[in-house]
Amino acid sequence: MSSFATPAHSRVAVPQTALPQPTARQDGFTLIELLIVMGILSGFLLMLVQLVDSGLRTFRDGETSQMLADRSSHAQRVITEELTQLRGSASTRDSERVEDRLVVQLLPIGLPMLPERNATRSQVLRAAVHLLPDRELRIIDTALVGEILAEDPTMPPEEVRAEVEKRRVNEPLRGVGNMMLMVARQAGPDDALVELRAGWFLPGQKFPAGPNRLADPFEEIIPGSEQLPGSLLGEITEPILQNLLHVEFSFWSQSTTSWGDKSGVLDTVLGRSSSGGNLQAAQGIWDSARGGWLVDEISGGAFAFDVGAFSEHDTSDDIHPHAIRVRCAVAQPADATPEGLLNGYLAEDSKSLTLYDGTAFPGARDGGFIKIDGEWIQYNELSGDRLIGLRRGQRATKAIPHETGTLVHIGRNRRQCECGQRERREGGFTLVEMMAALGILLFGVTAVLGALSSSINQRRTTDARHALVTMCDLAMHRVQNEAIRSTNGDSSPFDLEFVPLVDQEVPGFPGMTWTATATADEDRPQLWLVKLEATWLDEGEPVVAEFLRVVPRQLPLRDRVLSFRNGGVLPPRK
Repeated sequence: MSSFATPAHSRVAVPQTALPQPTARQDGFTLIELLIVMGILSGFLLMLVQLVDSGLRTFRDGETSQMLADRSSHAQRVITEELTQLRGSASTRDSERVEDRLVVQLLPIGLPMLPERNATRSQVLRAAVHLLPDRELRIIDTALVGEILAEDPTMPPEEVRAEVEKRRVNEPLRGVGNMMLMVARQAGPDDALVELRAGWFLPGQKFPAGPNRLADPFEEIIPGSEQLPGSLLGEITEPILQNLLHVEFSFWSQSTTSWGDKSGVLDTVLGRSSSGGNLQAAQGIWDSARGGWLVDEISGGAFAFDVGAFSEHDTSDDIHPHAIRVRCAVAQPADATPEGLLNGYLAEDSKSLTLYDGTAFPGARDGGFIKIDGEWIQYNELSGDRLIGLRRGQRATKAIPHETGTLVHIGRNRRQCECGQRERREGGFTLVEMMAALGILLFGVTAVLGALSSSINQRRTTDARHALVTMCDLAMHRVQNEAIRSTNGDSSPFDLEFVPLVDQEVPGFPGMTWTATATADEDRPQLWLVKLEATWLDEGEPVVAEFLRVVPRQLPLRDRVLSFRNGGVLPPRK
């Protein structure tokens, strides 16, 4: 019998058609996967847009902040230069040529003859000053031109110039004169803007004030009166600072112990402040002669140290301020984003107001000052879009109604920026999805880091410039008050020496120091050329910057006042 058994190693052949065929795999993502990836992409893009927007806002705010810092520094420098020319008191040698008087009054802005009731007021400063030769020559030339044209209005310009050169020889330079500073509204659509106007005059110089009448701006009691019209003062003064929100002078008397509250001294003069009548606070008005000029609201307020008209020309009891503080608020550029806009009509007695976007308002949330049109307003709190707890008509301004859409100014140069964060959704992803997400993340982080790096570099540049501006202002203040000393106790400019200030620190900027040295100007011995050298570290590398300033060769106002009080002799420095 034959065996039909199959060997163990043999296999039964099965037709290929009987085997199952594998299904080809489709490449790509499912709808759910695509939705997840798009959600992740949208989240990263949203975060990227927010961070880039934050970087751009930081950049814009840095530019605006730097612009305001530059404007503020310029305003401070201009006002300081003018106030340093104030004469403390007349010396024996020139007391007959000029009366050294300082008069500061709080008068209706614009100096109208018939001011409205409770009108906005501003300070008008008149004082005897030192006149530099160039400025005095310009004043003399202007006066001579007026005299020549009054004699012959038809004289040709070239003959006028020749006649001025001829007559100038007979006009000696005295180095003393008078100065007027006044605040006026600036022309334009925004009534919140003001300008500081100045005029410089020879002692006894007079101007036409009416038919057949001449007036000396420093002999009349009240600027803006019929005897001294405000229109005349507008013609004989010129703007030296514009695009301002506020200018205010405070004076430290012999009884002063503090500069007063944050609202300033103007409301104190009008009796609106709680410190009204407090002699220990700084004064907002002044009359060095104490001669009965400042006795009521019409004349600019009652001066606390006034003794009466009999003292007007008695120099033995004159008083001058120990120090003068200037508060100056500058407005941001007109093309910058508005600091705020009124969202609704604001009546003159309203105690709250609504902004269009309170989240973008750069003012402090816990209270501060704003200016709308010509009115300063103090608020207690920012709540959402509303400023509540309003105190109207601050800083000697008048409470008035304001229309919807009016600009709201704060006079501040910094703006707070906040960047929100979003939560990321948790989940499991494939390797391909993770690689795609990481690629998107890397792209976004690279773009963000680039934007932030640019913003940080801009901020560093802005901070460095701000530090240098602060250093220059601080250095020049200390130079004018500490570096100039008398060699023999006399106030003569030729008996003064300059004591270098070496390696002085800058408060608020660790690591920055400055040194001040001076050289005499051979052509103009009344001046010193001061060199300021600032040194600091930038990423471990030393950086040196040099600045040049010109200062008059004269003692500080404090020393001149002390010299007058001590009979022309300077007491020794402590």
